[in-house]
Amino acid sequence: VSGALITDTLPAPISGVSWTCVATGGVCAASSGSGNISTTVDLNVGGVVTITVSGLVAPGANGTLVNTAYVSYLGDPNPDNNQATDSDIVLDHQVYIPLVSKH
Repeated sequence: VSGALITDTLPAPISGVSWTCVATGGVCAASSGSGNISTTVDLNVGGVVTITVSGLVAPGANGTLVNTAYVSYLGDPNPDNNQATDSDIVLDHQVYIPLVSKH
């Protein structure tokens, strides 16, 4: 495949995002970036692309964090399988340290 477009608009509670793209048996148009993902890749038959995302989840965020990434290319014979979704539960952890005073 040539010029497959990969996009991912990251959930709002994630900030300070950076990402890297590594292709085995192909080429990433951009090897890294920041913010939402929008890049193209060229892959040979059997090629694999891995995009790694790093960022910070906002303090106080909790509940389910849902992220969906998409890929598309011209001539795709099956566009119905061009997305992947991941859901994770985020818990707001608070630590309470009791103060003990002895007189």
